[in-house]
Amino acid sequence: MGSKIVALVAGCSIFGLAGGGQAWAQDASPADSAPTDAGARADQYGYDSQDIVVTARKREESLSKVPVAVSAFSGAKLEETGIKSALDIGNFTPGLRVAQSLQADSSAVFTLRGQAASEIQLTFDQPVGVYVDGVNYPRVYGLSAAFFDLDRIEVLKGPQGTLYGRNTTGGAINLVSKNADYDGEHGYIFAELGNHASRRVNGAMNVELVDDKLAARIAFQNWTRDGYGTSRITGQDVGGNKNQTYIRGSLQFDPTSNLSIGLKADVLRIRENGPLLTPRFYLPMTNADQQVAIDLGLDPTLPASITAARAALQDAVNRGTADFFTSDINDKQFDDLDAVSVGLTIAYDISDAVSIKSISGFRRFKNDRQMDLDGTRFNLLLYGADSPGPNYFPPYALVKDRLFTQELNLTGEAGPLTWLVGGFVSDEKGDDSSTNNLWADQIRVVQGNPYTINQTHVIDIINRSWSIFTQNDVRLSDRITLTGGLRYNRETKGLTQLNNRFAPSTGLYQCNTTSTAVVTDPMQCAVTRRATFEGWSWLASISNQITDDVLLYAKISQGFKGGGFDTRPIAPPFQPEKAREIEVGMKGRLLDGLLRTNIAAYTTRYSNKQETAIVPVGNVNTVLTTNAARARIRGFEADVTLQPAQGLSLGGTVAYLDGKYNSYPTALNRLNQVVDASGEHFPNPPWTYTLNARYQFFAPNARIAMQADWSWAAGARPTPRLVDQALPVALVDELVRSDVGLLNLRLDYTIESADVTIALFATNALNKKYQILGSTRAGGGGPQLAVTREPRMFGISFRKSFGGE
Repeated sequence: MGSKIVALVAGCSIFGLAGGGQAWAQDASPADSAPTDAGARADQYGYDSQDIVVTARKREESLSKVPVAVSAFSGAKLEETGIKSALDIGNFTPGLRVAQSLQADSSAVFTLRGQAASEIQLTFDQPVGVYVDGVNYPRVYGLSAAFFDLDRIEVLKGPQGTLYGRNTTGGAINLVSKNADYDGEHGYIFAELGNHASRRVNGAMNVELVDDKLAARIAFQNWTRDGYGTSRITGQDVGGNKNQTYIRGSLQFDPTSNLSIGLKADVLRIRENGPLLTPRFYLPMTNADQQVAIDLGLDPTLPASITAARAALQDAVNRGTADFFTSDINDKQFDDLDAVSVGLTIAYDISDAVSIKSISGFRRFKNDRQMDLDGTRFNLLLYGADSPGPNYFPPYALVKDRLFTQELNLTGEAGPLTWLVGGFVSDEKGDDSSTNNLWADQIRVVQGNPYTINQTHVIDIINRSWSIFTQNDVRLSDRITLTGGLRYNRETKGLTQLNNRFAPSTGLYQCNTTSTAVVTDPMQCAVTRRATFEGWSWLASISNQITDDVLLYAKISQGFKGGGFDTRPIAPPFQPEKAREIEVGMKGRLLDGLLRTNIAAYTTRYSNKQETAIVPVGNVNTVLTTNAARARIRGFEADVTLQPAQGLSLGGTVAYLDGKYNSYPTALNRLNQVVDASGEHFPNPPWTYTLNARYQFFAPNARIAMQADWSWAAGARPTPRLVDQALPVALVDELVRSDVGLLNLRLDYTIESADVTIALFATNALNKKYQILGSTRAGGGGPQLAVTREPRMFGISFRKSFGGE
């Protein structure tokens, strides 16, 4: 097969095809250039009135008939829009924003209806649940690599606790990969070349092994790309580099007409270089100044040395401000991830009206990463560095995790009643540790303290939960349906903390937990903590299909997000939060399906809302989680698609959000002081919108499509409590409050008789160069970093399908 692929790629002249297409378009008549079958023509021109089939409510339903706010993308739509990572779906989904985690490039942070987690540690839960082929992924390390060979993506908004369990107070995201099927041999091969030496190859092959009984599908992707920035010191390329290999296998077995067994497994390997950081501001600080003086070979106790050190740091800031794409980091960065996942789905029809389904999941990953978090050529702060010592603990990856989940549900119909009952259990174990070298020479030389290396070691993390649930529909008439659901969740969490400071000169450890004892083994610092949390989730809704094309609905639901532990300070566990939401919505297919609208308005009220604050603890800033008393969010979302003319599709989305703390008398500010934040508004951007247009037309045996997508988000609106008052206002405006608008462009040329598509594309086509706020100043002083975001990316891709794929 490899020789065939090489022959296909080598045999295609892209420029020749493009030139030929122009001549065909000029010479062809309408009768020659378009299909004669009206239905086929409508489908090819984007007039297909069929809805995406989704499983948002654990059963197959038409998207336009589901009384829930859902954005869905079919596999074809994903290809048209060029979505190839988790970061891309936020550009097309109202109410959803996706960003790379500042703690690990291989992870992502989802913000849905104003809810996001500031930490990715194993002891923190996310407010947006992620599910891959029905299996819950509470840790989304490596998720972006899975965005290929997908059947669809579903984004469910608002609390989804009844069917999806805890930690879905913001919503849930379903990724559904393509299954093996019984349509014979078919598949595709895809190759993409882009700037920054981007090389992306993926493909899939489906084989029917036994007629209508057994089929297999295998898909693969390899993506390499240089970073869009470099280090002047190490020469390493950083920022957005890619080095990913992903293999996914699917096996479908249907031994009888009422028994279906689906097995999926994947293997992922990532070797990347972390983010691109540049210093944008420096606040003089004795510890940092003296460390730089030592690095310059000067006496750190002399005033002249401090003056020289501050001048050197200001010079670093000047360079970081003048050039976003060149950094002075002096240590090699890396972000390595290895993951294995397995999902098994067994469905059995007990009768025509009753079915049982089992969904079993297993995932194991380890992530090791190192980042230079001062962004300079000096040795101020290195995160994730290896530490010496006879008892350095643990001698394995920075983060490792093992998860097992099991869901069992029973569904059926009885007259006007459609019912579902089920149960769920999960068992997660892992370790989450880091080592920080923070101005180590200054601590040793000036302070005379041998304990120069900070180690945060959290081992034996357990997150176990179980739940039982039910959700039922009652059809009051052909048009009106009532839905009610209830779920009970109970979870147990625990960990052992070994936080310490290590002295390379003596080989001893000083505990940094509830004890400051000096020990020979960090296990002697162990502090074990356990906690149990429980909560109820429920839903009640009514929907009215007032016409065949218009659905109105109203619902009220409550979700539950589990409590947990901070891992850096030894603090009491933070408590679960509850979110209760009222939502009304309308879904319409008007003008014979040429106009589609999805509109929703909601109010969410929180009790015990989990909030994080960045506060100084000792020499460093750390994250401390507390519970706000009460808060609320109000917002609305709209998604509209119009096809006003043959081949032309116009679309747009808009989302508005306004969050406020109704009562938060014990909030923490940046100085770790308790203040009353009651009445304070959330920092979330209030407005986001997207616009998209696609025009496609026919040439003989070819289809040409042009697409433009514009996404815009208002800047964040942090209150003074959340802003570092030492930072210049202009810098906060630039890195935090600035609006961001991005344009993506795409041109497709499809040779239908050969099932070949060639595409030219550009993301961030206007080449907007911008940064966002990065790591905060350690210990109240030192450099403030900014993270450089992706500039314009462009390239060309080739896809060859075969067997009717």
